[in-house]
Amino acid sequence: MNKFIVIMISILSFVLLVGCKGKTEDEEPMDEPTTIQIAEEGGHHNETAYTPVEEEEIKIESELFDYNSLSVGDYIVIGSYEQDNNSADGAEPIEWKILDIQDGTALLVSKYVLDVVPYNDADGDATWENCSLRNWMNNDFYNTAFSSYEKTGILASDLVNEDNSYYLTEGGNDTSDNIFCLSFGEIENYYVLERTSETALDAYSSELIVPPTPYSENKKLTTWSIVPDDYTFPRAYVVENMDKPGSNWWLRTPSMSNSSACTVGYGGSAGYEDGYRGFPMKMNNVGICPAMRVDLTSFTIIKSSATINSFESINKTYNIDDVVSEVGEYSRTSGTQNYIWDLEDGCSVWISFSESDRKINQITQLRADGTKNVMYYCEPEEEPVVTLDENNIPQAIMTYFVYSEPKRCDFDHTDDNGNLVFHVYEIVDNHTSTYEWVYVNPSTGEAWTDFNVSFNVYDYLY
Repeated sequence: MNKFIVIMISILSFVLLVGCKGKTEDEEPMDEPTTIQIAEEGGHHNETAYTPVEEEEIKIESELFDYNSLSVGDYIVIGSYEQDNNSADGAEPIEWKILDIQDGTALLVSKYVLDVVPYNDADGDATWENCSLRNWMNNDFYNTAFSSYEKTGILASDLVNEDNSYYLTEGGNDTSDNIFCLSFGEIENYYVLERTSETALDAYSSELIVPPTPYSENKKLTTWSIVPDDYTFPRAYVVENMDKPGSNWWLRTPSMSNSSACTVGYGGSAGYEDGYRGFPMKMNNVGICPAMRVDLTSFTIIKSSATINSFESINKTYNIDDVVSEVGEYSRTSGTQNYIWDLEDGCSVWISFSESDRKINQITQLRADGTKNVMYYCEPEEEPVVTLDENNIPQAIMTYFVYSEPKRCDFDHTDDNGNLVFHVYEIVDNHTSTYEWVYVNPSTGEAWTDFNVSFNVYDYLY
């Protein structure tokens, strides 16, 4: 099996010159796909993956490894499908998350929402057995996404199409499918779900927050992000997951009637009160996350050690001072560790870097429509442990709670256990309005409030 690292080197001067404009005859060509070879009997099957254009071609590094090293939660690459909404550069490799491993087989679900298709395109009732989405998945998608060689490793899965136990809607006959949507029961089996209370009918998980591809988003997929002042979920969940791009995606379980189907919905929610209620089957703005079971022993699979399509991990480090000397002074600043270059058409390039060694951590393109494109990301080297005190902890507390002026955080006192106690408040009509009392163990960074909110301040220092 091949384990690979995607390497992309973004030349910032090129980024700043191009900005949000389209390619002209005088500009360098945009990124072209290169070939990853998946070993198979009698030859190779070709897949495409992103690499940047350089005069000296950059290779994708890989090494063989035993499929037994795969674990639940790993990502592997099988097949290809249009994802970047640019058909001219070919289909992109599909990344799959492993939900279950049994006897050399693995249950997979796509890492991204790959397309937007109604559950059933005809009026009236339907079950999974006779809905149009099942036909689309096992014909259109199956034949488009996989080569004949890859199909030999995709197993026919015997599916139990359960009833909706809350609305008592019948799930229909059991089926055998190569490609399918997960059921609500499978969501309960393979994901760790949280609930707002022991009796709550709804549940949620950050692992169910699945981002769209540019291709599916362009097909009018309903997308969303948890906002900082969201009170649907516990505060700690909001802080951890806010601004993560998500979207609705179909489950195969019926909902209130056989004319509606369950979905995973807002904030990674799935339950009787939200995702379990679902949407009418003819809705054309709900996405799909295909699932399948594959035989890991039948063909060589690429294990994804980095995110291909979003370039979350790139093996290159720049220095901010080198960039400034090459492309000129930044046009504005956002904090002491963030520089912003304003471009044409309302776009900009934002750079964050380490104050200590000036190494760039991330380059992000901010588009005029408010969307972001992470163009470069470097895992920062482990920095020396910062000594926590009354001067640097308030910033971490304010960051965690997403507080800003006029709210303030001040050190108040040290309690009998040696914990530092901080007061989060606001002055209203010449009176102190308290928001939080936060207790911090200065040795470990563990922090908590009187309302059972807990976090570690080290995670929010910058």
